[in-house]
Amino acid sequence: MSRIQWDIVGYDTSYRAEVLELMELVQGHATTPQEFIWWFENNPTGDLNIYLGLHAGRVIAICCHSTFAMLYRGEERNVSIPLNVLTHPDYRGQGLFSNLEIASERDALEAGSAFMLGFPNKASMPILVKRLGWGRIETERLYFRPLRCERLARRVPVLELIAPAFIPFSALFRGGSDLSKLGLVADRVETFGEWADEIWEANKTTLPICMVRRKEYLNWRFCEDPKKKYSAWLIRKGDTAVGYCVLGSITKQQIHIGYVANSLMLPEYRELGFAIERTFIEHFREIEMDLVLRWHSSWEGPGRPYWKSKYLLLPKRLSFIYKSGSVQVEAREFEDSGNWFLQLGDLDFF
Repeated sequence: MSRIQWDIVGYDTSYRAEVLELMELVQGHATTPQEFIWWFENNPTGDLNIYLGLHAGRVIAICCHSTFAMLYRGEERNVSIPLNVLTHPDYRGQGLFSNLEIASERDALEAGSAFMLGFPNKASMPILVKRLGWGRIETERLYFRPLRCERLARRVPVLELIAPAFIPFSALFRGGSDLSKLGLVADRVETFGEWADEIWEANKTTLPICMVRRKEYLNWRFCEDPKKKYSAWLIRKGDTAVGYCVLGSITKQQIHIGYVANSLMLPEYRELGFAIERTFIEHFREIEMDLVLRWHSSWEGPGRPYWKSKYLLLPKRLSFIYKSGSVQVEAREFEDSGNWFLQLGDLDFF
């Protein structure tokens, strides 16, 4: 296509329908108005950082940043994260992606975001890193525990025909921890209360860079999710709340994946965190997940003996990038995975 004239404008709700239409076209799946309003317009920080590319009054590109409160150097700071940067297929190669991203980055800087954090796909990674100056973060490894081996085999072309032969292998991955043997009880809850803030405050002074896990964030992120794909569990000893686990599920390439989306224990129970998570293995089996995904964090301590717990190593890492905002961050600090504590459910990025 020949070069066209286009304008950059800030988002308002009058563009919502066009934005959703473009998101469905590019992403291949629909985002409901309720999901969009929840994620962007009702973000608990109150910041709305969305810019649109318009041609002849038509929305042809969008750049959506979300703002989150994160703990950084012991202080709670706002951080801007690009989540949807999309261009209509007919208008690519016009510089829309870069210019819209620059507009959102400028907005984030003016709003006082300490830094920006991204989880790019293969298409956006080169633009953000090589053209716009983002840096890469080395991340920890991913592990998985198979639950239904036959279904997993059917997703691998060379194994599809012999998938039934994998049925017996599922028995090898049965079993998990028994919460009662740890002297603990798990109760499903509909909302996070003051106990969540108490757990956060008890951990705050020892945590590296991470999401601020106060009840306002946890309720918005996991309890108000329009898709209702999470369940929250209070972990207690007697009448005392000692931690929580948020369980999530997602389907990728027809594989049903269960995972602990968010989890935090009181410091004295931190070493039991992985054992507590394993008590939910049978829950994931009951809701017919094909595997359980686990992402290790250095903050939790030395690498777990995952193979002893029937977890296998995945040959991939998640891609993270960062850029300074109102604070000039140090590359050595950000590029060391030991300085981060992020979990699979902090963002819908995988």
